[in-house]
This record gives sequence, structure tokens and C-alpha cells, in this order.
Amino acid sequence: MCADFLDKVYKTEYKDPRDLYRDWADTYDNELAQNEYTTPIRTAKALTKFVSNKSTSILDFGCGTGLSAEALISCGFSTIDGIDISNEMIEIARASAQPQFQYLMKSSICFLNMDYLLFRSMNIL
Repeated sequence: MCADFLDKVYKTEYKDPRDLYRDWADTYDNELAQNEYTTPIRTAKALTKFVSNKSTSILDFGCGTGLSAEALISCGFSTIDGIDISNEMIEIARASAQPQFQYLMKSSICFLNMDYLLFRSMNIL
């Protein structure tokens, strides 16, 4: 198991999670892929069983690099906003996002003008 940052997360080597995710951003997706992390696609598929309207507004709280949004998109969902405390993670999410999706820093939450019917949050430390 590739555990460089995962070890640091569970050993609480980082006192401030913003520092952890700043340092982890560049290798985050690759490390999770190496560890066969499938939670985003599993939860997106599960959500399709309960939500028939795929344009339902979803707030991805703690969106990181956008892995969950990508999984939701692959399952047909189309209205997803992401918010995270890590500017570095947000920048990666923005770089790979489709134009209709919005990724915001935590401090920008007051700019969210939508009513969300779904709220998704996974692995928030």
C-alpha cells in the first residue's frame, strides 16, 4: 500500500488540515488510485438509486481535487458545486472540471446562491 500521506493523516502529523492538503494536492489522485480508492464511484452509483432527477443541485463539501464530482458526472448528474479548504486541491479540480461546475474555496461559501437538495461529504477529517 502506498501510504506516504495516508500515514501522515492517521498519525496526525499535520496539525492544520490545510497544510496536509496543500502538500498532498499534487500526488493525491495518484496515491488514491494506487490504493484502489473506489468510494466516489460507489457512492455516486448508490445515489442514482435514490435520485431520479440528475439535474438535482449537489454541494460536494470537501471536494478536494474533484474525484467525487467526476464520479457523479459519470453517473449522469449535472449540477454540482464543490467547496474545499485547500486552494491547491481546488485548482486541480478546476483544471479538470467541465465548465458548468463551480469549485470554491471555503471562504467563498457566502457566494453560493443555490438551494441544494443533496449534500455530499466523504472522508472529511
